[in-house]
Amino acid sequence: MSRQKKDEDIVDYFTAIFSQCDDPQRMWIGEIIETGEDKYNDWKKKIQSLNYLFKQEMMQICSDRDFNSLFECKNGKHPIIIKEHLKKNITTETLVILDGMLGYKKDFDDKLDDFVWKTVSMKLDKYKPFLLNNINITKYKQTLKQASLEDIKELQDLITSSIIDTAFAPVTGYEEDEAEQLDLIEELLEKQKLMYFRCKLSKDEDAMLVAENMRESLRQMGMPRGATVEQMFDNLKGSIRKLRETLDN
Repeated sequence: MSRQKKDEDIVDYFTAIFSQCDDPQRMWIGEIIETGEDKYNDWKKKIQSLNYLFKQEMMQICSDRDFNSLFECKNGKHPIIIKEHLKKNITTETLVILDGMLGYKKDFDDKLDDFVWKTVSMKLDKYKPFLLNNINITKYKQTLKQASLEDIKELQDLITSSIIDTAFAPVTGYEEDEAEQLDLIEELLEKQKLMYFRCKLSKDEDAMLVAENMRESLRQMGMPRGATVEQMFDNLKGSIRKLRETLDN
C-alpha cells in the first residue's frame, strides 16, 4: 500500500477506516485488508459532500424536536444526539463538528460512564483534531443557521397553505382542522424563539442581523416599548393557548 499511496493519503486511509469502525480498539488487520479500500473510497465521497451531509442530518434530526434537547444528558442516559448516532442517523463527522461548535462532549464525559459512550468518546477524541484541521468550522456554523432558517420557512409555508385552504373552504369543500393550525403556529413560534436566542448570542454578523430583523418584525406587530423579544413570543404563545381553550369549549 505504501508504494501505491502518498504519505498524506496513507494518513487519510487509516483515518477513514478508524472513523467508520464501531469499536476502533478491536479493529484488526484482516478487517483493514478486506474492507479498507471500500471504506476509504466511501469516506472520500462523504468528505467531498460533508457540508451538504451535515445540513441534511441537522434538518432531519431537528424537524420534530428542539435543538437544545439533543444534548440533554440526565440520569446517566444517552442524549438524543448519541442515540441517533448509534442508530446510524448521525455520522461521526457531524458529532465532531457539533462538538467543535458547542463543546458538548466534556459534559457527556462527566455524566456518562458506560462502555458504549466511552467507545464513542474515544473515537471523537482521536478523529476531532484531524477533521477540524481540514474543514472551516465557521462554514458549518453558517450551515447550521441556514438549516434552522429553512426549517422555519417550511413551517411558515405549511401554515400559509393551511390558511389559504381554510379561506377557500366554502368553494372547495375542504375543511382544515383549526386545532391543527394552532399546533403548527405554536410550533413555528417555538422555533422562531429558539432561532432568535441562538442568533442573539452569536458573534456572527449575519446571525446578529437575523436577530435584529426579528426584533424589527415584532415591533411592527406592536411589541410594547420595554418588552423583550422572548416576552413577546411568550405572549403570542399565550394567545394561542387561549384560542385553543375557546375551540375546546
